[in-house]
Amino acid sequence: MDAKSDIRRIIQELAGQRQPVTLICKVTRVNGSKCDVEPLDGALLKDVRLNASVEQFNGLRITPKMDSYVLVTMLSENDGYVSMYSDIDKIEFDGAGGLKVEIKDDHISLKNDKTSLKDEVTSLLDTLMQAQIATPAGLGVFNGDVIAKLTQIKTNLINLLK
Repeated sequence: MDAKSDIRRIIQELAGQRQPVTLICKVTRVNGSKCDVEPLDGALLKDVRLNASVEQFNGLRITPKMDSYVLVTMLSENDGYVSMYSDIDKIEFDGAGGLKVEIKDDHISLKNDKTSLKDEVTSLLDTLMQAQIATPAGLGVFNGDVIAKLTQIKTNLINLLK
């Protein structure tokens, strides 16, 4: 460090301002909107924040996988938050108007207070597969190849959506 940096640091310490400290840590426990982590060069930190509010969840929350590595930025000596992730278990978004999005493993869930994307896509594809089509010769239905393709699309979407 140069003299100017030392002077700046000393003045900030005297004024009660401290530079943010970021630690490389291993996740040892996850519990809702908090986690416990073990810094590579320090003692266990408990109740590290995963989102801004620990009282009620809204907004965005990224949950790290157990035993993964994260960067924890300290807000004070005892209060920190996860600022970066090496491996993610789940991403949740709780938005205005009841919109909820969750991404976990190989599934995505998108819903609000009235319905979900999975329910609506399933209903749409079921309706299409049961549709009767007016033709000059009378009512008809989709041929077997189209029904098979719609069934495969439905299966793929059900496996993607939660």
